[in-house]
Amino acid sequence: MAVIDCSREQYYATYGDGPWRFFWMHFSGCAADSFVRMVNGGGLRTADSDPARAAELFDQLDFMAHTPGRQTDLLLSLWIHQLLCELARTVECGPVSRHQAAMEEAASFLRAHLGEPIRVGDLAQKAGMSEFYFQRVFHEVMGQSPYDYLTRLRVERAKLLLLSSDHSVAEIAVMVGYSDARGLINSFKKREGCTPSCLRRKKAEERILP
Repeated sequence: MAVIDCSREQYYATYGDGPWRFFWMHFSGCAADSFVRMVNGGGLRTADSDPARAAELFDQLDFMAHTPGRQTDLLLSLWIHQLLCELARTVECGPVSRHQAAMEEAASFLRAHLGEPIRVGDLAQKAGMSEFYFQRVFHEVMGQSPYDYLTRLRVERAKLLLLSSDHSVAEIAVMVGYSDARGLINSFKKREGCTPSCLRRKKAEERILP
């Protein structure tokens, strides 16, 4: 599927010997131009969609368009709206694998700046995505949500500092990006099953055993 600016001259042709079946729908409105620009950017982009599903959807729209009645008009409007939203989402996002490099870059940024305040919205903006879709793609690529990934990094860094330095738990909490010790303690206990102080004490006892 694709969105074409009907104000420009168009030319259609089949590729190869296989027959083509065209489905088209004209829509207009105050936001139509903005929608076309959002979907296509500076050129023409096609959506990754199932051809059979697309044909089925357009057949249904065609059937409703030729069925009179106020209720049918409302359903037709709803279906068209859903079609346009799905088209925009699919074209904008594309396959998850297309964003592999962007997600790896985001993960690298989290590793490098785990001690700083980080907002998912800022990461999404850097990747050129909405916050909702960024979180979805990040989870698909990295296997964790951005929040869980960052929490794991912070807890692992905290463990290293607990066992290799004399910094207090409160100091380490600030060093790994928490505003206070309570935030670190809660995250640490959920992931490690004990508090930071408990881990430090346990490791100290293991070192002095004969």
